[in-house]
Amino acid sequence: MTETTRSASVDCAQTATGVCRVGVLSPHNSKETKAILNAVRVLGHEPVWIRDENVSSWIENGSVQLSPQVDVLVNRLLLTKSDQQLEDLQLAALYADTTPVVNPPQAVANTLHKYRSGTKLATAGLPVPDAYFGRSPRTFEEWPEHLPD
Repeated sequence: MTETTRSASVDCAQTATGVCRVGVLSPHNSKETKAILNAVRVLGHEPVWIRDENVSSWIENGSVQLSPQVDVLVNRLLLTKSDQQLEDLQLAALYADTTPVVNPPQAVANTLHKYRSGTKLATAGLPVPDAYFGRSPRTFEEWPEHLPD
């Protein structure tokens, strides 16, 4: 089991009070984010809204530090509309290096490209429309059966 897939309850049980600090990574205001934060509170844990205004990271004495620190992270990026998609994903990845993450950064990265999303769905055995991916006009010319008349 990797660090990012270990059970969050194990980490929380190690705290003196048994209360988890549950980070919710969401750089924008939304009703869904507020609902998740409220649900965390109702479940008896401490919600921590991680957004541009309060997050920082630094390397000190060869160790990566994150603030705010959390026991588990809920990644709300999904199909982010941010102008800084890679920066947002890197923030999620920084947390994933040391913290269990619900909706890991790689899953979000897979959704950012329509064709990549299709390959994941097809690999999982789900129906996907026929598709073709090429990065240059030459690759399209080599596969004329994939081009419309």
